Amino acid sequence: MIHRILLFTTISLLFLSSCIKYSPYEIRLEEDEEQINKKNINQLLQIAKKDTLTIAFTSDAQRFYDETLLLVDAINKDKSIDFMLFGGDMTDFGLAQEFQTMNSIFERLNIPYVSIIGNHDYNYNGQEIFTQMFGPLNLSFDLQGFRFVLCNTNSREVGWNGQVPNIPWIEEQLADTANYYGAIVLNHVPPSNTDFDPNLEDDFANTLHFSGKTMMQLNGHNHDFATSYPYYGDIHYLNSASPQKKMFIKIKIWKNSTPENSHSFEIIKF
Repeated sequence: MIHRILLFTTISLLFLSSCIKYSPYEIRLEEDEEQINKKNINQLLQIAKKDTLTIAFTSDAQRFYDETLLLVDAINKDKSIDFMLFGGDMTDFGLAQEFQTMNSIFERLNIPYVSIIGNHDYNYNGQEIFTQMFGPLNLSFDLQGFRFVLCNTNSREVGWNGQVPNIPWIEEQLADTANYYGAIVLNHVPPSNTDFDPNLEDDFANTLHFSGKTMMQLNGHNHDFATSYPYYGDIHYLNSASPQKKMFIKIKIWKNSTPENSHSFEIIKF
């Protein structure tokens, strides 16, 4: 009788263990899913020297998996595009499976891509997942004389603590103007949005303006396309639509007489 009970207990435990799935909040990443930004930036640095760099810019792909697949197909058809910038909100709930699924779609790109964190990516332990998958929440890199400054502007997610965006860090990235021709600043929440720390909006705009070499400010969050020259009228602010709208922004940058006159963009529908 005892043996039967033990056998039944063992079988029951084995059955239950086979049914238990790991928590959706657990982080289980493969080696090729770690530090994606760093790996892709290293690929970018191998691009042959050219007069004009062409960038695909999009944002807010959360939940729109089918549309994002169409986006990737559209970008791959355009052989002139050198890389993609993603403006945050890869996920809706900040789950590892969401990050992994979207990355598996972006891995179909024929070009490298670099991403920043969005407010939805913060959910639950999404910040930790993003850091492991993509790297620091603030980073910058130089490419063929242009400086790309990727900064976290998700102020609401930290309770408007006065540290997001990190203004001193942004100032530092833009300060050594002798070492770059023009800067492109990428972030998720635009400074005019209510999710951006209102006490830092002017500091942010002033930092970009007074560096004297900021060409463009790219952001997402609003899920729709917008273009403007707010604040001082010298820096082009571009808001990307979500892939849900079946469009992305194609940006070209080059070296001209002044950084302000060294870019163009067009809307690509798919």
